[in-house]
Amino acid sequence: ALYREGPDRYLYAPGFAILFAPLSAIPFRPALAVWLLASVSAFGLAMRSLSRRFGTTPVLIAILASVRPIAIDLRYGQVNLLILSAAVAAMIEWVKATETADSPDPRGKGGRRVAISWAVFSVSAFSKIYPLALFLFPAAALLRGNPTERKAARSAAIGSAVGAFAVLVRALFIRGVYLGWLDALARKGVPLDPHNQSLLATLIRVLSGAEFRPLGLGGSAIRFTGIGLSESADRAIWILFSNAGDLNLQPF
Repeated sequence: ALYREGPDRYLYAPGFAILFAPLSAIPFRPALAVWLLASVSAFGLAMRSLSRRFGTTPVLIAILASVRPIAIDLRYGQVNLLILSAAVAAMIEWVKATETADSPDPRGKGGRRVAISWAVFSVSAFSKIYPLALFLFPAAALLRGNPTERKAARSAAIGSAVGAFAVLVRALFIRGVYLGWLDALARKGVPLDPHNQSLLATLIRVLSGAEFRPLGLGGSAIRFTGIGLSESADRAIWILFSNAGDLNLQPF
């Protein structure tokens, strides 16, 4: 099953798995190499576009400040670099299209570039939830923008619809896959999830003695001895700590 339980389970949209399923036809290491090459290449192109617009120095500073999350993303083969790169490309084309009201574009190349970039972004955006906020830009332009912005927004909407269709529609014909995705999302981030590094998760792991599977140990099940506190008691301690500042509590 696509959405099975595990220490590093798949949580993206089902259509995203379908798009990249051809990679499963080749051995793991070559497939991983292709994936990492695509991620690094897309990121490099996005940063090049940013440097052309804003200068090399601020882009290099931003990259240096983000080295650790970038390295983690590459180490675990995450999709975030691809999403970031697609978002950068979409916004750069959006800004270009909305800033050139007086520039002639008889062949409509600007609109095509906007549509293509937003189609690519839409594919990446629907793999996770958080990138969807970027669609507020064309949505707001359609509602309250000037004619140039509305024109760019229509191109972005067409491209986004094509990308969303590619990601979402085909999976509709796979029975139960969307219910599995929603169920997996609903269970993500519970206190014993290996991705959850919150205070509540720490309290439950240490105090309850419940079993959990840290990614750093390859997903092997371990447990602390704990003192047998229930999850309700752990949550009460968490609430007390979380609200200590609001209650103006002072240590002895």
